[in-house]
Amino acid sequence: MKIVRSVITLLPVCFLGALFFLPQVSGADHAKGREKNGGEPGNVTLAWEVPQEGTAVSFSSEKEYLNAPPILQSTKTESVVLKTSIDMSPTLGRLILPGTEDEPVPGEDDDSSLGYRAAQKALEFYDKKISTVNVNGTVLNIETDCSYFVRAAYWEGSGHTRDLFRDSLSTKSVDPRKATGVTLLSGYLEKHQRYQAANPRVGDIIIFDNTYDKNQNQKRDDYYTHTGIVTGIRDDGTIEFIHGNIGRTIKKGYINFKYKNVATNDKKPVNSYIRPRYFWEKDTAQSLASYLVRAFGGF
Repeated sequence: MKIVRSVITLLPVCFLGALFFLPQVSGADHAKGREKNGGEPGNVTLAWEVPQEGTAVSFSSEKEYLNAPPILQSTKTESVVLKTSIDMSPTLGRLILPGTEDEPVPGEDDDSSLGYRAAQKALEFYDKKISTVNVNGTVLNIETDCSYFVRAAYWEGSGHTRDLFRDSLSTKSVDPRKATGVTLLSGYLEKHQRYQAANPRVGDIIIFDNTYDKNQNQKRDDYYTHTGIVTGIRDDGTIEFIHGNIGRTIKKGYINFKYKNVATNDKKPVNSYIRPRYFWEKDTAQSLASYLVRAFGGF
């Protein structure tokens, strides 16, 4: 087969342009997109992997040729040999579509993210024993209200630009007549951000159920009762968090779903007791944080 031997001098620029402007979808995804949107492509995925240096690229169909990045469309029938190697990993890492995020790796966090900065503020509140914070013109006692603690950490972490309570109200995430601080946070995250039952990231807001018998009916039917912020994830899977209003103060807490029924493992705390031990409950292990997590939410 004849090989095109011309040196491709603008290859990096063309590849970047193609990735951002080309509707790169597989045939099946293209068909689904047309069905959903009246002929227009739906959510796109990156169908082209970047060839390595020396790779010969050819096309087996007209569709492959039309969907290829322009730099590879110099000929339909003749292979193109790439004369240079391109590291596209930094670019591809930022081209993640909603709902296709990779699972986070424990201990690896983006230190520029809003959640990470909020987690650092939560640690600062704890370390410096800060009890009050001015949030959007209102002085809040963050020791005695768990949702105020989270709200204040995000307010400070955002540089005084994000008030999660007001975000929730402005987007009508919950009925304001029935809202509590925890439901304001949970409703906003569930409807507008990332909200999941596992795989937390540093900075995620934890929503707990049944941390106390709120309606005093001796049943576990009390939802959205507590909240905190993830500040670290150990290699063994233990989630470290900080929360307000535990004994009317700010404390560290721990969650580990692998050791759900124990408070410590190898003399290290892995699950914190965050629910009172009621006389009518026989299983005291169910007072551990591992039993009470509803969801993790973040940005």
